[in-house]
Amino acid sequence: MKRWKYLTVEYPKEPMETHTKNIDGINVLFQYDKVVPSFDTYKFNEPTRKYLSLDGEWKFNFDLENRGLEGKYYAVDFDDSTWQSVMVPHCIDTMEKHYFQSFSQADYGKGPGFFDGFAWYRKHITLNNTWNNKVITLKFLGAYYSAWIFVNGEYVAVHEGGHTPFSIDITDYVHEGDNLIAVRILRDKWYDDYLAQKPQPITHRTHIVHSPVDLWPYGGLTRNVYLEGTEKVYISKILVNARDKKLEIKVIATNDTEEERHIKVSINPGEGTNGILQEHEVVIRPKSVRVISDLIDIPNAELWELDNPRLYEARATLDNGDSLSSKYGMRTFRTCDTKLLLNDKAIFLKGLNWHEETFENGRAMTKKEYDRELSLMQESGAIFLRNCVYNRHPYAYEYCDSHGLLMLDDIDHFWITCEMQKFQLEEYGLSRALALKMAWNNMNHPSVVMWCVQNECDMSKPDIFRAWVYDLVNAIRSIDIQNRPITQAQQSIRWADPSLDICDVIGVNEYLGTHHETDKEHELALRLERLHMQYPHKPILITENGAWSIKDHEETEKWHIERFNAHYEQVLSVSEFVVGYVMWVFKDYKTRHPYARKNNGVSGMGIVTFDKLEKKKIFDVYKNAKVPEYHLQKVPK
Repeated sequence: MKRWKYLTVEYPKEPMETHTKNIDGINVLFQYDKVVPSFDTYKFNEPTRKYLSLDGEWKFNFDLENRGLEGKYYAVDFDDSTWQSVMVPHCIDTMEKHYFQSFSQADYGKGPGFFDGFAWYRKHITLNNTWNNKVITLKFLGAYYSAWIFVNGEYVAVHEGGHTPFSIDITDYVHEGDNLIAVRILRDKWYDDYLAQKPQPITHRTHIVHSPVDLWPYGGLTRNVYLEGTEKVYISKILVNARDKKLEIKVIATNDTEEERHIKVSINPGEGTNGILQEHEVVIRPKSVRVISDLIDIPNAELWELDNPRLYEARATLDNGDSLSSKYGMRTFRTCDTKLLLNDKAIFLKGLNWHEETFENGRAMTKKEYDRELSLMQESGAIFLRNCVYNRHPYAYEYCDSHGLLMLDDIDHFWITCEMQKFQLEEYGLSRALALKMAWNNMNHPSVVMWCVQNECDMSKPDIFRAWVYDLVNAIRSIDIQNRPITQAQQSIRWADPSLDICDVIGVNEYLGTHHETDKEHELALRLERLHMQYPHKPILITENGAWSIKDHEETEKWHIERFNAHYEQVLSVSEFVVGYVMWVFKDYKTRHPYARKNNGVSGMGIVTFDKLEKKKIFDVYKNAKVPEYHLQKVPK
């Protein structure tokens, strides 16, 4: 792994070297020369594997002047006794809560929430002799934005992209006894002066996002970190697709030894399915990967439905004892002319956008916080969540799997210029890597029913924009064995969008009469009809629409409700081809965009408040909004 010695901030290509290989007829995703593994194991649920949580106390220090490499902050004998102790998962922005939790403009620009640049984490761990002869993998569920990993004083690898889990093989870097893990984090500066009347945005050419957007870029080791130890021959990943009483399963096995191995693979489709255990014998060459495919009858499996989200657990086991499992649900989700069908029932996606952050912990959310927020979204009547505009912690997907919430999964392509689209497409490759990782990591979740590839990105150079979107869509289709519909969130209703024919569902962020053309709000239905005439066989989804209000401020709350009613009623009037409305946004949210500085960065567009999740008046109006009569009606195959 020595060749990944990227210790600069910008690289010639994305440094994970993300690519797919066709193995036994299946496209398999690789990073750092290894199969991208399952991250479901963060719960430590494989009985034959070794686990060590790295959550908890770490030593932490800011390095805003970038002296850490020269000062050897990564060295085993470096004295970190003067550093702060922090608890991982950790969000840099919440370290001084009196600044982060303020709603006063006087506190905007103050505190660690505006400390941009480098920071370091260090942790000593002890490995006993039971870790010997294991493949030892270091797994991060999220580290924003870039993370350089050092083990026992040696540089190992760098990861770019703050919202996607990643995994690094550190077998050759650790030993029995005391070991040091050091992580160097970078969060980019977004503006030249956060307090200037007109702050100038700063562009970072290789990064996604490359310039400021309307959200808060929480820095740090914001999600769980852990070690996993497996046998030298092990199962890296399971892919599942359950439909029509059959389980299609792909078991990806890795041989990390220098010898050819003959292995037996047992596949159990799960308790309650009445499926029969299947066995396969496979030869794996040294340092190589095989994919074992099967199609197993599951005659007793029930459909995964919104009101009965029935889950099963498939498990693959090798004859050396290694095993890996994956939860799954039997369901279909597809387009049919202008409709979306869940299990062959037409469905209207009444939904919410949501940001993964809390008043207390920023992006380092706790399970209790996820439970509270996701259950409140269900209470609002939403059946569909859009993960705007980045992947979530694995627990969020698991919650939706088990509670019957549908998801539109999304990646970090927000306001990307055509110049940067071209650079990503032809040179750097991070755009494609993000799309591949999203589909690969979250493919097995029955709650995830659609992918979104971009949000409000520049289309001023149509040929570039089209080629970029086409590449992202093809990347996802190349690995998603469930073949989910794909959409994008275009900015406003644009008939000249050069890429609408590429995606399965036309996604529209529309704020007609709110952000622009204030006298044209009544034209929404007409404009949607015109868009439908251009694409008469594609469903249209409102991926964003919203307004803003201050709780208990009568005038703004009334205006918020009026805007919602005006738009939603028009959507229902054309619901034969407009198949959903995803409101912006569930909760007031933090943003570094200058428009929100008067509230210390809090945008008031939610149906509940940022700090206490108190319901605004719009909450009940949204909750009581009706859906079309065809919702959940059976459609002939």
